[in-house]
Amino acid sequence: MGLFTSRTKKENLSHIDTLYTLACMDGKVDEAEVGFILNMAKHMGVSEKEATKRMLQDPKPIVVPKEESTIARNLNNLLMLSFIDGEFHVKEVKYAARLAILYNVNPEMLFDFLIRALKDLKGNEHLGGPSDEELDNFLPEFEKLYESEEVQEAIQSQLKHSNKSM
Repeated sequence: MGLFTSRTKKENLSHIDTLYTLACMDGKVDEAEVGFILNMAKHMGVSEKEATKRMLQDPKPIVVPKEESTIARNLNNLLMLSFIDGEFHVKEVKYAARLAILYNVNPEMLFDFLIRALKDLKGNEHLGGPSDEELDNFLPEFEKLYESEEVQEAIQSQLKHSNKSM
């Protein structure tokens, strides 16, 4: 990336990296996940060619957005991408917690937000979201996963690490 590449462009390319990294967390990247990432890239003004090239490269260091609205957008996109395959995996939850901490967002608040956002999806299947039945099955599974010892230990470890670097 050139010296004069705008901060917004760097943030958007970094967001493509984080989305693709999340998509890889469960060991398989499916067509719907790639389609979602390319759609988000288009909305951020990144060409399909550039986004695809970015996904094929090793991820670059994460550029933390400065604007709260961009942070909220990025976390919301991570939520939507995580749910595309109908499952959250421990690695995905840990990665989301790590990003929240990096973005200076309390993981507890993030996961409360995620749970509320999932509940808000109920009754909106006609908009292309998950069915109410899928949500009813998914929410308890997500809450159980978040409360698991493994995820809580990862969050605490990441919090300790981030506090040391401040």
